[in-house]
Amino acid sequence: IYGKVHFKNRAVGVVPIDEKGNVYLVGQFRLALDAFSWEIPEGGAPFEEDLLDSAKRELKEETGIEARDWKKLLDIHL
Repeated sequence: IYGKVHFKNRAVGVVPIDEKGNVYLVGQFRLALDAFSWEIPEGGAPFEEDLLDSAKRELKEETGIEARDWKKLLDIHL
């Protein structure tokens, strides 16, 4: 049996590292896990939006941080 899922958005995540090597995480309570976890800033990226623009928006929304330099790390298909 096969199924097909149509996603409304892509996912985008950011690993913010400052000039001292500090990594910034956000704390989230995940209802499905009934647990609190520390995570990289991440969120939904509309298909029509550039991924870098989405990453910049998510970083600003979730941490208030604006990064100067950006480097794409990877693509993942989960």
